[in-house]
Amino acid sequence: MSKVHLVTSCSKSKNGAVLDTVFPSSSASLKEAYDEWTELLKKRFSDQNSVTETKKLYRGEHWKTALKIHDKLPGLSLWVVSAGIGLRHLSDPAVPYEATFSNTAYDSKSIWEKLINSPPFPGKASSLKELLSRNSDDIFVIALSPVYLRAIENDLAAGAYYLPCPDSQLIIVTSKAYSGPLSKYARYGDKSMLKELNANMTTLNIKHADKIASSLPPILR
Repeated sequence: MSKVHLVTSCSKSKNGAVLDTVFPSSSASLKEAYDEWTELLKKRFSDQNSVTETKKLYRGEHWKTALKIHDKLPGLSLWVVSAGIGLRHLSDPAVPYEATFSNTAYDSKSIWEKLINSPPFPGKASSLKELLSRNSDDIFVIALSPVYLRAIENDLAAGAYYLPCPDSQLIIVTSKAYSGPLSKYARYGDKSMLKELNANMTTLNIKHADKIASSLPPILR
């Protein structure tokens, strides 16, 4: 039986103290920055310093909405795209951190490549390619901003290759600011939908994804 995977972005607000777990911005190269970053994360993980489930890490209306979707749709699997700790299932381990693909000193695609090739923490899937290839009969609803979508588009495109019918199995919820190789899978949202979805600009994508996921036949969830 097919199931639905909802993949969305992380939230800036976290439960727990970030402390020094901030992605380096002044290193000479991305390699140096990432090596320093993974050292910070792994030390905190080995010390069991505020280690928690991804489900409990994030705060804010975006994440609350994502959890509500997960709770109301039986069988739906919830995943997070994080600029700091990579691809996370909601039950995967995580620690408080600060990292973003917006206004970063390094190329966001290159950061994501580092995260999926050398993940800082163990998890259920290290990349979207792995997730889609292992669950090739399932439906994937991807709710991401254009900035985050550009960061992961190569990984997601590689995963889409394994789907028998990607046009019906891959649904990307984003805004019209995104234009790229994944555009053919996109369902664009805009300000005109805010009232209908009872959303603001922060929650527009995730509430649009809620509408789409909720409309799928129950057998797919």
